Amino acid sequence: MKNDVAVLTKLENLIGDLLNTQEKILTEESLSKWGLDSLKTIELIVILEKEFDIIFDNNDLLLDNFGTIEKILLLLAKMDVRVC
Repeated sequence: MKNDVAVLTKLENLIGDLLNTQEKILTEESLSKWGLDSLKTIELIVILEKEFDIIFDNNDLLLDNFGTIEKILLLLAKMDVRVC
């Protein structure tokens, strides 16, 4: 549970930085509303792979999988991502 909160917090900070916002983005809210387009999605994937030391499976590299914080969290949970 503690790790889930740490992953969420880190993810929110990374996305906020990428989208240049300090406002709270709801986990189920569409990130496209905040300016996430296809190019920023690629940037986000690269950032996530670097920050969490992971590599996304090609089957997971669908725009829809990165459409909300909630969907990204599901992908990260599937990969058993942890924050130290």
